[in-house]
Amino acid sequence: MLAAAARLNATDVSTSSAVDVGRNTVTSAMSAAGVTPDAVVDQTAATLDVMTSLYADVVMTNIWLRVVFVVLYTAIFLVGLSGNSLVVYVVSRNTAMRTITNIFIANLAVSDIMMCLSSIWLCT
Repeated sequence: MLAAAARLNATDVSTSSAVDVGRNTVTSAMSAAGVTPDAVVDQTAATLDVMTSLYADVVMTNIWLRVVFVVLYTAIFLVGLSGNSLVVYVVSRNTAMRTITNIFIANLAVSDIMMCLSSIWLCT
């Protein structure tokens, strides 16, 4: 048992030192090239901003794409609202359906109705 623990510790040390060697190699290569980690992060953020703005431009300039999104969002909204409303109605009106499990499902349906009413309009 003690020998296994000693081997485990030796493995941990060699793995962590291999990671340190790799990290030092990358850091020294970046230093030799004159690149700082902050510059890499700034460049990545700038690239993501450009990609996001290009995506937004494509979506907003193509009318057919906007129509597809509106139709899909409307369908999701109507199906979610009507289906969950029916669940709440059936559980609240039918006394045989008022079990603990069905009340829990109705509670989930109410929360889903609230999500339908808020999240689709906030995400667009």
